[in-house]
Amino acid sequence: MQTNYLTRLERHIEASPSIPPVQQWQIGLASLLLIAGIMTYFAPGGLMTGFFTLQSYSLPFPDVLWEYITFSGDKWPMLALGLTMSVRHPRFTLAMLLAGTIGLLLTQGCKLYFHTARPPALLPLESFRLIGTALTTNSTPSGHTATAFLAAGLATHLCRSWVARTAILAIAAIIGYSRIAVGVHWPVDVMTGAAAGLFASWIGVLLAHKLQTRLNSLLLAAIIVMLVGSALKLLTYNGGFANTDLFAVSIAAACLGVFYSELRRAKLLPFC
Repeated sequence: MQTNYLTRLERHIEASPSIPPVQQWQIGLASLLLIAGIMTYFAPGGLMTGFFTLQSYSLPFPDVLWEYITFSGDKWPMLALGLTMSVRHPRFTLAMLLAGTIGLLLTQGCKLYFHTARPPALLPLESFRLIGTALTTNSTPSGHTATAFLAAGLATHLCRSWVARTAILAIAAIIGYSRIAVGVHWPVDVMTGAAAGLFASWIGVLLAHKLQTRLNSLLLAAIIVMLVGSALKLLTYNGGFANTDLFAVSIAAACLGVFYSELRRAKLLPFC
């Protein structure tokens, strides 16, 4: 039974669309964001440049809204969303795996190297709005922003319309901005995080495009198991926010529901 199922999965991979080639504009946009981040860092205000101004724009909106938006950029919701594409675009799961690994190494490596203090560590807490846990270390780059732009960079490869691509990047930008709104990142963190995410996406797709013939049923099954585990993680995870428990469960339920529907459509349900 297991051998037969893996054979069906192998045939499904062979019949699936190939990974699209890399999009060179992502490297250009990542370079511009990195340059903007460097210029911001060396501005007279240093790390704090633009922080109070940008956060002030978020103040008219309720805390819970920013909790939901910033939670969406967490790695677990993003991985769960990847699950929804794993059946329809199985080859693209290889790009997700490679880009995610590169993005994790890049962002965590930079965080440990720069070891930048976050707003709660340098500013009086009464001087700005803080939503959620008062994180204090490893600020640069923003991991949530990197995750959002990595996911956006991958998703744009599956869109033919520039309107859709622009909308996806705009959503990623709002998630990045939310890290300033909740008071745990500087503007320079968001810009460098966006650059890191786009760069990781570009490299991941480049490598996956060359290695896509190496994807087999066992590797795909392993990736899907990881993505299912990420969705299940959301059942007991709130990202350090008071109002995101139900939101997290809703994301998990929606992603698992879409995944099940895709398995039925592709006739890939086990033991069937």
